[in-house]
Amino acid sequence: MDAAGLDRALGQYRAALALAPRATAAREWAVTQTAIGRCLRVLGVLLQDAGMARAAVAACRAALEELTRERDRLAWARAHAQLAAALAGVGQIMNDISAVGAAEMAARHALAGFIRETEPVEWARAQRNHGALLAVLGEGEVETDMLGDAVLAYQAALDVFTPEAEPANWAMTQCNLAHALRLLGERWDDDSLLEEAVRAADAALTVYVTGQDRAMALSNRANALTALGTRQADAAALQRAVDDYRAALAEFSALGEAGYRGATEHNIRVAERRLRHLRAGA
Repeated sequence: MDAAGLDRALGQYRAALALAPRATAAREWAVTQTAIGRCLRVLGVLLQDAGMARAAVAACRAALEELTRERDRLAWARAHAQLAAALAGVGQIMNDISAVGAAEMAARHALAGFIRETEPVEWARAQRNHGALLAVLGEGEVETDMLGDAVLAYQAALDVFTPEAEPANWAMTQCNLAHALRLLGERWDDDSLLEEAVRAADAALTVYVTGQDRAMALSNRANALTALGTRQADAAALQRAVDDYRAALAEFSALGEAGYRGATEHNIRVAERRLRHLRAGA
């Protein structure tokens, strides 16, 4: 849904609040607040508007003033899931790692509320979202516990998501797993983890055929191949990395993604320099 559609949906949800007063219809009011929070969060991230993202956080927290796990487990879990996403949005827009930490706590609550047997897709999505937050936090930590937990969360999600039943969720989780495995492989000097990262990105690329998702999966695979090629003095791996980065750059350029384009151009230069040095020493 584009910004105009989200804005219309937001207006409809706000109008619905008048039909479900908090004093007499607390659950309906809270569920509507959660929906408002989702719209504000998506709009805030789309427009890079920190004020909207913070309003999303406020709406979800208001919902949770009325919802409890005991009275309405699913609505409570969904409100926590939206709160986690809203806080992550604030963290991304404001470059605020404390907001990401608060998002991880909310994501843990959401995960505790969903039951795999009765809500498998929501449970698996909560696992993946929790893993993504752990990976962001773990990337900045010396210890690798959070990165390891991120990998476990992604693998748990993949016990539910399959390419046949949930191709989009499966591919996204594989792409995220590739990123976390690559980070762990670099930290632990473990080539087998880097090879797993390449395979996870390969899997994602069977679904992603164009656009930003494909570009991100190509970048994740290239990052793992660069690390492998450097560690193993493998010119073929480094050349594959350069090729992937160039393919990702073409996608980012077509989308007008200046930030990703600049980062990818830098990665191409790094991989090409390492490849030249390797060939010069051969």
